[in-house]
Amino acid sequence: MLIREIEGATRRLGAPADWDQSKSACDTLPIVDVETDNGPFMVSAWQPTAEELAALNARAGGKA
Repeated sequence: MLIREIEGATRRLGAPADWDQSKSACDTLPIVDVETDNGPFMVSAWQPTAEELAALNARAGGKA
């Protein structure tokens, strides 16, 4: 999945302070803080890669 910008982002979550980017990348994630009757939530936006989208579409069509 690819991280996408989200309209009205209230914060950007980054890698933990001790994260080693040379071992594995950790990109910044824009989020929107949302208050609901069920409590607070953080919402982010993602886009599947072409390969992930093909797999999702295959499963939706009953082809596993």
